Amino acid sequence: MAEEVKTKAPWYKRWISLPFLIGAAIVVYILFFSNYSIQRLSSYNARIAELEAEIKASTDTFDYYYNLNQQLKTDPERIEEVVREKYHFQRANEDVYVFE
Repeated sequence: MAEEVKTKAPWYKRWISLPFLIGAAIVVYILFFSNYSIQRLSSYNARIAELEAEIKASTDTFDYYYNLNQQLKTDPERIEEVVREKYHFQRANEDVYVFE
């Protein structure tokens, strides 16, 4: 009786099958080509960070001008200070030097 010689199947026949290839194709599609791809998610996160920084800057500016407006409504000294600084107004007996 002749003994059958067992040969090992090549590695790709042992590890790669049709369901594995389909699963790998689905994962590659999701990671790189779909709406949930890595590149799009990272660009969305970067845009979100930019917009949050812009919101914070706008909020800080709004708070500054809101407080300034409240001070101008109640404090005449503050009104004079703002007018003198922004519009270079001066009193009759003083000299003003503007540095740029």
